[in-house]
Amino acid sequence: MSNPPVGPPPAGFPPYPSYPPPGWSPVPADPLIATDFGGWFNRLFGVVRRSFWRLSLITLIAGGIMGLVVGTGIAASSAAGAFHPDTAPGSTTAYTVDTVGSVIMMLCILVAVLAAMVGQGASIHLAVTDAAGRHATIADALRVGLRRVLPLAGWTLLTGVVAILGFFLLVIPGIYLMTVFNASLACVVVIERTDATRCFDLISGRFWATLGRLLLGWLVTQMIPYVAIIPVALLGGLVSSISPGVAGTIAWSVTSVVMVAAFIFPYFVLSTAITVVTYAELRGHDDRFTSVQTLADELARP
Repeated sequence: MSNPPVGPPPAGFPPYPSYPPPGWSPVPADPLIATDFGGWFNRLFGVVRRSFWRLSLITLIAGGIMGLVVGTGIAASSAAGAFHPDTAPGSTTAYTVDTVGSVIMMLCILVAVLAAMVGQGASIHLAVTDAAGRHATIADALRVGLRRVLPLAGWTLLTGVVAILGFFLLVIPGIYLMTVFNASLACVVVIERTDATRCFDLISGRFWATLGRLLLGWLVTQMIPYVAIIPVALLGGLVSSISPGVAGTIAWSVTSVVMVAAFIFPYFVLSTAITVVTYAELRGHDDRFTSVQTLADELARP
């Protein structure tokens, strides 16, 4: 953690209470930057309360593009005759895919991954600007995601490979690297526009606290979506049992779609909240000048 700043606050810095004189300290009520575990947990659900529907819309857009691209790739490969019965003696595979089909599918998967990265960058932008009280449209957020998509995709791929190698060499280095990168990589690339080495600076002296927060966040993202789909599943089962036949089938089909949505949207919104709040806490410990307005200003840089 940096030493407490002294002297008058910089221009435009909020009138924080004294730290003691002649310095100052961060506002305890900053909507993103926590000072303890309870604050981290409260700010996590603060992001959910403020931005749930808009983050869900970004998830829907990115997910829709991913599904459309992959579906188009499968259809195009099939139309080109890329999938054909496997007639090799003794083969247990029903179909094989030729080179054309493989290339088409790889390209479609690449586009789908880039769409996911755009969605992640847009979600981070939206969560921060909403917390700062600044109005940002979905289009604004998507434009930020598009501008940072290649660095985000590249660093995500590279750090993922490095973390996997850490698991193969020794488990503990893999856990360390996964914690370092999951805690701040996406926000470092999108907000600070720098590289993965910055993640190591941010987590210095905060590894165990950050690991604990990420583990709790993982449990929350696993639990809450399942809790959300239980009443939907029970209602769908009740309707389909009361109205058998076509009506019951339609009711269960609609229920299945709602169940998928009830799982996907809370999962991705919570994941975004965990990413942003964990990173913001690390920034606050790294530099006492940091506030939610600081992060929003960095996102607004041309």
